[in-house]
Amino acid sequence: MKILQIINSHALQDGGAQRLALEMHRSYLEQGQDSHLLSLMRSPIDEPNTYSLGVMSPYQQNVWPKLLRFLSQPKWKDVDIIHVHLFPAQIWVAAAMSRMGWKVPLITTEHNTFNRRRNSFLGRALDFFTLKKYQLIICISPATMEALAHWQPKIAPKLVTIANGIDLTRYRQSGSKDFDPQIPIVIAVGRISEQKNYSTAIEAIHLLRNREFQFWIVGQDELNGQIHQQVLKLALANHVHFCGYQPDVPGLLERADIFLLTSRWEGFGLAVVEAMAAGLPVICSDVPGVREVAVGGGGDGIGTPSSAFLIDPNSPDEIADRLAQLLDDPELRNSMGHRAKQRAQSFDISKTVADHLDLYRYICLVSAS
Repeated sequence: MKILQIINSHALQDGGAQRLALEMHRSYLEQGQDSHLLSLMRSPIDEPNTYSLGVMSPYQQNVWPKLLRFLSQPKWKDVDIIHVHLFPAQIWVAAAMSRMGWKVPLITTEHNTFNRRRNSFLGRALDFFTLKKYQLIICISPATMEALAHWQPKIAPKLVTIANGIDLTRYRQSGSKDFDPQIPIVIAVGRISEQKNYSTAIEAIHLLRNREFQFWIVGQDELNGQIHQQVLKLALANHVHFCGYQPDVPGLLERADIFLLTSRWEGFGLAVVEAMAAGLPVICSDVPGVREVAVGGGGDGIGTPSSAFLIDPNSPDEIADRLAQLLDDPELRNSMGHRAKQRAQSFDISKTVADHLDLYRYICLVSAS
């Protein structure tokens, strides 16, 4: 099967959607599929069958002629399915397909429960115009599907759910994690952005400033140093360490003791799954998408710890209380980490890939009939 995925960027530091698209591309190739991955933006990724239009932003007007030229190449005449991730790649590809008169099956994935377009009537109209061009829309979690169906009820019949997954072989498969009782490390993985809500996490760290521990933030800064300034203002430079983008996230998680996620919203919470796969106890936002991934019915995440503690992402006091509880109790860290690793086994990338390939085959059969 000849598969073409198209995304704004396939640079790994840009987020979970990028990691998922690249992991699926690699897995498709390993399984003998004729897989290809196109990034609209300039990208450092140099792997088999990966391409880039070379633009600086996916919102630039020159995306349109570049995309038309790319898709007009003879090599794409026999493509079986086109799978698009993220806006505005979704609207660029839908418009290009209409312009070219192609009848190739077109699907897309919704990666989040919220975006800024959902604050306006214009955004609603734009999303409807775009998404109606797609035969099916994959949602990465039930919460993502519910949110999109509420936002665009007319396209609800097109929605299906396929959970995200990770390559579990990159994480330690057995044995108990050795925690350092002297200087515990709390780690957060994700871009420094409004969505990730690091400002509240820093407030919680400030409440625990008299304790000896470190807080590592792994991810590129999209807020022009605002969180750095907050750390300096609160005199937390000895506690908070900015690691920037790091390609070896499993290696960093292996060195940490507690995982913290304070996002205001998430479609799935891939970073939570990665932390659980590394055997870390998790403190994470009680928001749709994350909630289902983190506890999955194996405990209430509040008074009865399962694999995670769920917290109000807007409450520094609650975050600090849960951090203190885990910092003070190595046995609790170990028991929650063990359950977290068990929970992570439900999110193997091999199942995600198999479900996508089954869906591709179904769409191709329906389109051919």
